[in-house]
Amino acid sequence: MPTPVHLEWAGPYHWLSDRGPTIFNGHHADAAGVYMWCLPFQRAHLVYYVGQTEAGFAKRHYDHFRAYTAGSYTIHRAASFKGGILDPIYQTRAYAKEPWRRIQTFIDNFGELASELNEALRSLVVFIAPLSQAQRVHRRLEAALIDVFYAADPPSYRFQDAGMVAHRRRADETPLAVTSSPTGLFHGLPDAFEA
Repeated sequence: MPTPVHLEWAGPYHWLSDRGPTIFNGHHADAAGVYMWCLPFQRAHLVYYVGQTEAGFAKRHYDHFRAYTAGSYTIHRAASFKGGILDPIYQTRAYAKEPWRRIQTFIDNFGELASELNEALRSLVVFIAPLSQAQRVHRRLEAALIDVFYAADPPSYRFQDAGMVAHRRRADETPLAVTSSPTGLFHGLPDAFEA
């Protein structure tokens, strides 16, 4: 029999403080759980990225920001991104081997890329679901959410970069029966799914 898990989404939080409460100083900044980076779009949100953390939402987002500014993450053209279109102007893999071998293009174009990144981060909001379960549960929830959004219907709700790392449920693990609220907040997220 599946184990029930409920995700209660809090937010929106922001990357930049002039937009409102940030992920760095929000009520749950030090909590563990799963989170999603979203773009407000047609009365709900397109989900761009799904993650999980044990270290706390603020620390994990600090790590994300460092990775962006080190050339470890893909950066999209902000004007396209704000319209729900992925349009990479700098593309890489977060866990690429020997990243220093490809960094020159990033460094040569850092000014333009930093400006585009600033605008893209300005357009994103972050929703969090604080959790107290073990990290393995967080990872399974993250993987299930990634899969839900990769399969979103209609395809216009598929707004994630390809190749996200996911730690899916193993055959020997009891399924998780996941619900979330509030409903209708995210394009492509069903009211219930399995992890």
